[in-house]
Amino acid sequence: DNSIAGFRGARDQNINDYGQARDTGIANYAQARDANLADYAQARDAGLQGYSPYAQSGQNALAALSYEMGIGAKPADFAGLSLTPAAQFAMQQGRHSVEAGAAAGGATRSGATVAALERLRSGLATQDRETQLNRLSGLSDMGMSAQGAMAQLNANYANNAGGARDTYASGATGLSNLYAQNVARARDTYATGAAGARPRVMMCWRRCWMRGRLRSAMWARRMSFM
Repeated sequence: DNSIAGFRGARDQNINDYGQARDTGIANYAQARDANLADYAQARDAGLQGYSPYAQSGQNALAALSYEMGIGAKPADFAGLSLTPAAQFAMQQGRHSVEAGAAAGGATRSGATVAALERLRSGLATQDRETQLNRLSGLSDMGMSAQGAMAQLNANYANNAGGARDTYASGATGLSNLYAQNVARARDTYATGAAGARPRVMMCWRRCWMRGRLRSAMWARRMSFM
């Protein structure tokens, strides 16, 4: 029957349209997810690249500091602490001052002069070493802060990536559920329409059958009079 076929065609067309809409929507969600993931990864990698030198310097400083304090092995590329140029200049200027004072008093090689020079050397060396250790400690702290910032970048990326994936999953699930509901509705509409059309089909069939029977009976009757 044409009416049932019409209901069936409408059902199939609707189901096809619903499927295309679902697939297009899921593809759009996937595209947005992938774009967001790429942006998040780019931002994370740029941050990691920026912090990496500071983190590496901090690690090197910590290794050197541990060695100088006697609690770690000597790093391969670390020559050990030595007087800085500033300390060497200060020591040179101090020596000249001590020697000039001793010469003025005629005691250039006296015990007092030698003791003064030793105090100068020892004091400047100790001060310079403490300064360098403090600097190593500061570099180590800076590296630790950089590593913390890198860890936070990775955590932020993980959170953002998880959010992007959740958004995609939620959207795709919603579209799939909507598709299932629309398909069920299309099938129900078809079933209702087809059920309403079948009695009419049966009535038409019966009428045709009765007409056929009547024509057959009339033909038989005509033949009996011949």
